[in-house]
Amino acid sequence: MKRNLWLVPALALTLTGCSASQKTEPIPAKPAVPVIVFNTNPAPLHVNQEGNLIATVTVNNDPVKKATVEFEIWGDSDTAQHEKIPATGDDQGHYSLKKSFAKADTYHVTIHTTTAELHTMPTMDFQVTQ
Repeated sequence: MKRNLWLVPALALTLTGCSASQKTEPIPAKPAVPVIVFNTNPAPLHVNQEGNLIATVTVNNDPVKKATVEFEIWGDSDTAQHEKIPATGDDQGHYSLKKSFAKADTYHVTIHTTTAELHTMPTMDFQVTQ
């Protein structure tokens, strides 16, 4: 029994030494994910009439003024044909483009949004009617 008493201080010293030598580094903050609201003007869009596709980009309710935004558009009737078009931004966080559509359909748009911190690409739907 007396032979094993030396293990207690040695074990305590080892555990104390390990915890004292550990360094903690701050966990980097996660970048804020932009909130993207999409709409068309007019809503719905009409065949062969030019309309606006608009994405409003905010972070913490503040407009994102310096993002790169591209609209990737395709229709239900032609899922293999995707068109990717850069959008123009303003100081209010609105990114838009003017476009007309040749046929009525349900269309999908993936809004490729790149900010200084990250890239996000939500997909939304919209209608083009006669």
